[in-house]
Amino acid sequence: MRRTIIVLVLVAIVAFFALMTTIVVTGAIWPGEARLTAPLFCPDDEPDAFVVVDRYDRQPGETAYDFSLYCMGARGQTEEIGWFRPSAVLTLAHALALVAGVGGLVLLVRRRSLGRPRPATAAAEVPAPAPAGVQDSEAPFPGGLSDGT
Repeated sequence: MRRTIIVLVLVAIVAFFALMTTIVVTGAIWPGEARLTAPLFCPDDEPDAFVVVDRYDRQPGETAYDFSLYCMGARGQTEEIGWFRPSAVLTLAHALALVAGVGGLVLLVRRRSLGRPRPATAAAEVPAPAPAGVQDSEAPFPGGLSDGT
């Protein structure tokens, strides 16, 4: 049960970030990204895709935008695909990219950490006392602190 909840939360997080990525990229940065979905939606006789952005002034101070993907044929005939289907495919693509990127990063970190030895515990890090050595009285500097005089 707990594992199911964790999976559902992770799916919701991925879906949220993928949707936000799609909204930001297609709405503000690159509306033409929807053209990448044209092979999925445009018929063979209308292979040329373009995105039309219409701007409406509903009231003074209020502006609305309408995005739509169109497919155009050789004779100028067009078919409006709309915005929902291309944005749904883009959201799915962004989700897959997000999962692949995060998954690749996790695998990279795990791979690097498997090659390193585990850190020792605190008890194992305490150095053992040095054995008491026998000092030679005939050495030039017994104990290493004086010159022997």
